[in-house]
Amino acid sequence: MDGWSDVVRQMSLANDHPSGELNPGVALFIISFMVIVGIIVMNIVIAILLEGVTQAIENAEKEEAAVLESKERRKFSGPLDPLLATLANFTSEAHLDAQIKTLFLILDDNDDRRVNFEELKTGLGKISYQPPITITTEDWHNITNHGEW
Repeated sequence: MDGWSDVVRQMSLANDHPSGELNPGVALFIISFMVIVGIIVMNIVIAILLEGVTQAIENAEKEEAAVLESKERRKFSGPLDPLLATLANFTSEAHLDAQIKTLFLILDDNDDRRVNFEELKTGLGKISYQPPITITTEDWHNITNHGEW
């Protein structure tokens, strides 16, 4: 839009105005052209800025949702999850039954058909997981519902 005054002068001279007076039709055309172009350019700039802001908001919402999902997942995870994941990979009901019986035999040191906290802690140490599965008394109380099970 630089040099628009030169264009206006050339248009006015081309319309047989040797005195340099501006033809009202040419003035109306130039002014309306500049207003319309200004509005269009302004709309394009605003649209680009809004697109950037919208994209940034969407990205922030996605990141926040991922963080919340991760926190929720951690809230429901427990110390025995690696062990349970192994048990979940069974091919048949008989295979699952065999896995559970084998695990129980490893955990039940004194063959009393019960597993207490010390036996579970010792038995988990025998199973080779990386990182090793460790259990606290708090975990034991959460798992057994404070000894009710």
